Amino acid sequence: MRIAEISTPEHFQAAAAPDSQSPSQNQHNQLLSQIQSKIKQTESHPPGTPLPDSLPSELRQLLTNLTQLAPFPAANNSLKLHLWKLSYRLWNACVDFSNAAAIRSPSSNLSSQNVTKLRHVAADMLSLAVDVVGVPSPAIKSASFYYKTGLAWHDHKIFDLASKCFERATDLLSKLDVSKILDAGERKLLLDLNLARSRTAWEISDKNLALTLLNRSKTLLFGSSAHFIALANQFLAFAKAVLSRNENNGSFNDVLKLLNEALNLCEKGLSISRTREETVEIKELKSKTMRFISAVHLQNGEFESVIKCVKVLRENGGEKGDHHASLPVLAMKAWLGLGRYSEAEKELKGMVVNKGIPEGVWVSAVETYFHAVGNAGVETTKGVFLGLLGRCHVSARAALRVVHRVVGDGNGIEGLRTRGKVVAELASDERVVALFASEAVAKERTAMHAVLWNCGSGNFRLKDYETSAEMFEKSMLYIPHDLENRVIRAKGYRVLCLCYLGLTQLDRAQEYINEAEQLDPNIICAFLKFKICLQKNDHCVATNQIQKMISCLDFTPDFLSLAAHEAVASRALPVAVAALLNFLNFYNSGKPMPTTEVVVLRTLVTILSQDLDKEAEVLKFLKQAHKRAFELGAESFFGKGEVGRRERNCLMGDGQMEENNVTICKSLIMTVSAMIASENQNTTPLPDAEVKLAVELLERAGKILTSLSVGNIEGDIHFIYVLNAYDMYGRLNNLESQHHTVKNFAGTKTCSPQYLLQIGLNASQGPRFNAEVATFALSECLSGFLSSPSPNYQDVALIVRRLIAIASIHKGNTDDDAVLSMYKQAYRIMVGLKEGEYPTEEGKWLAMTAWNRAAIPVRMGEINVAKKWMNAGLELARKVAGMETYQAYMEDYVAEFEKKFHTQIAGEIQPQQVQ
Repeated sequence: MRIAEISTPEHFQAAAAPDSQSPSQNQHNQLLSQIQSKIKQTESHPPGTPLPDSLPSELRQLLTNLTQLAPFPAANNSLKLHLWKLSYRLWNACVDFSNAAAIRSPSSNLSSQNVTKLRHVAADMLSLAVDVVGVPSPAIKSASFYYKTGLAWHDHKIFDLASKCFERATDLLSKLDVSKILDAGERKLLLDLNLARSRTAWEISDKNLALTLLNRSKTLLFGSSAHFIALANQFLAFAKAVLSRNENNGSFNDVLKLLNEALNLCEKGLSISRTREETVEIKELKSKTMRFISAVHLQNGEFESVIKCVKVLRENGGEKGDHHASLPVLAMKAWLGLGRYSEAEKELKGMVVNKGIPEGVWVSAVETYFHAVGNAGVETTKGVFLGLLGRCHVSARAALRVVHRVVGDGNGIEGLRTRGKVVAELASDERVVALFASEAVAKERTAMHAVLWNCGSGNFRLKDYETSAEMFEKSMLYIPHDLENRVIRAKGYRVLCLCYLGLTQLDRAQEYINEAEQLDPNIICAFLKFKICLQKNDHCVATNQIQKMISCLDFTPDFLSLAAHEAVASRALPVAVAALLNFLNFYNSGKPMPTTEVVVLRTLVTILSQDLDKEAEVLKFLKQAHKRAFELGAESFFGKGEVGRRERNCLMGDGQMEENNVTICKSLIMTVSAMIASENQNTTPLPDAEVKLAVELLERAGKILTSLSVGNIEGDIHFIYVLNAYDMYGRLNNLESQHHTVKNFAGTKTCSPQYLLQIGLNASQGPRFNAEVATFALSECLSGFLSSPSPNYQDVALIVRRLIAIASIHKGNTDDDAVLSMYKQAYRIMVGLKEGEYPTEEGKWLAMTAWNRAAIPVRMGEINVAKKWMNAGLELARKVAGMETYQAYMEDYVAEFEKKFHTQIAGEIQPQQVQ
């Protein structure tokens, strides 16, 4: 949105008399003239074409030169007004560029960033003259420029620049008395700025600062229901962000805290809402928040809490109530978790009449219900699905999912039979078949055929041929009657032939194989006809069928071997001999054979030897074996080693328990505490044997602690256990167990920031020093303190100082950025605080130590490192009362430093402004 420009005629009157101006005024006017020229160039640039990259850089350099001449004399108000006008003109030009990009095709990301850079220049230009006279609320207007620029940087995901803009806006507004701000728009700006800054902090993973800013926002609600809604929505957004990570690492408690904050804000907002629209909006947000709370309880396995939330949402104080589509799903899953399947079934059946529930939701609900209840729920699942078919349009994909879920993995033959029966009824329903009729759902139809086919195969492997045949028959409903699918239909008829062979219904088997042969005549059809003849004991026809098998185009000798095995299994020995005789004819063809010739001859001799009238034929094949051995060589014919020797020989010749566990756990922990106390009293170190005994006792106590229900053990006892375990593992130099113990304790509900503070201090000093444990405990403690509405900044300062000390000692010079990040975090905490709220002495310590850390890099010629530390010290000094003298010294030193190393610094700093 464009902003009305400010008229400054007196500036030009002053500029008309250059002889009366001082040198500094001439310098001001010269720079302003150059800036105005660049702004005119920007205004005249066609909105539809990208901005040149040099324009923002040149304007930034001119503004930097002008900044060096600040502060401007109070008497020269016309110059400040002119600056305001130039800033507004530049801002409005940026608005025109953005509007043009939105109407036409979006410009490149780089061009869009150039517009944002110009907005940043406009905001910085306005802040130079923030003390102008004659402009109402100059600080608020300047802050609004920074706020909108920060939003633009945030959209570009350049969060460091967004954070800087929001911090500058916060600094400008922190000097105002909030209670005297009456304009609704200005009040809204205060809240929006805090929320935007919080979002940016969240994006850069500074969760502590993000939550601290949200808690500060509670003081900026001004009794407006719209403000309550905005803040509640932000708490809800953060909760959803944590949930989306899908991590169960103790984050559920954090999510619930955020959701409860949003819920409390909704309750307060309801009490002050004045219009019906506001009341409806807040109630909808409240219901949405409670639904998320229910979902978190469900993920955390707190099923009773889910039922309570759903009940409250539905009753809603006797009013119409919330009937959101997710409520029956949440309730059903909670009842399933509690093992109360009848209530879950009621919720599932209730979904049939609720037309507001999307298809994907009820399909997922059916899957969940069936997964939990198993075979006992197949009839309910079928009834629900068929009921949905009668109520609304169901997609083929949904039907496929339900059938796939019902088929499942089964539970033995009875489970597969039960499920198969229900699936057969579902798949053969005319309404279900009609869902898969069109070509638009060809993929789903193929998938349905595959599901039914696989179910039939599973039953076939379990020799449940009746169920298998039924499933294969239903799968045929999902094969189109066209030329392209002739082979697939033939395959279906062949497996149905096998099923009825298993059921010894030979006439049905014959019908199906005849159908298959008409569609796709091949060796498999010929072999299955051979198999039917064997089961009918029609040996003559079976023998003739062998010749038909050999005449098939896709015949291979393997089928003769298989035919011989089938004939032997059916005691049809003449048929087996016929198959083997035909088999022998292929050994002179030179083709690869599935088995050796000696095996075929041995099998023939074995079969013929069972009939006394076949002695002549036995002798004939024994002679043939000798002849082939002579022709091929004994080793080639019989085989090598033991196998060859054998072939040659063959032809040749509960509750109370929980209470007891609590008592045992306390006794174990107190025993170790007594051992440590005795050691301290006698000033005699514990022997290694007693240390190992203490570790064993603590491990037993740890196992009991994990098995106890929440709330059955006092927090102090758990805390003592952690301290004892840390001590004993330290004696064994088991640093990993120390860290694991403290991390597990931090994720429990009994843990508090005070406990973590004691653990962190204990780990950071004394003979059991563990830098990782100390850093983890103090960081978690800092998070806890900052998330409270009124943090104790004395404790916060203590933790920050200790973390800096640990990082310095533990990491040394190998990770200078880790130490610097702690100073930056302290600075972000201090931004927006009132004077003296953060301990002054601690603030001075931070500023001085950060500044002093630049000394060594300066001596070593590490210009960039020195610059970072000097900037950190200077920024901190500006936030601490009583450091004005130090600040002036620092600024002078930085200025001299930049002049001395101007060439080197210019090459490093300028690209950072262009990012």
